[in-house]
Amino acid sequence: MIQTVNKAIKKRSLCGLIVRAKANRSLEIEGENTTLLWDYLFKQKSIGKYSVGISKRNGEPERGAKVSVSIAEVRLAGKGK
Repeated sequence: MIQTVNKAIKKRSLCGLIVRAKANRSLEIEGENTTLLWDYLFKQKSIGKYSVGISKRNGEPERGAKVSVSIAEVRLAGKGK
């Protein structure tokens, strides 16, 4: 999956930084009110859907999950925005 994301980033000539977001951060987007990262990414076209294995932890069994990957160039807003 990471190879597919890397290829898509290079194709779009982006900076090449991959961020897996833990928090729904505020973004600075020119001409728009404050937008949240996950809301913005859900509006982007998916570059692929994948099945991944999730290891067992905290007493939960191992399981599979389906994920959809989207990419976008964004600027995170500073504190207090």
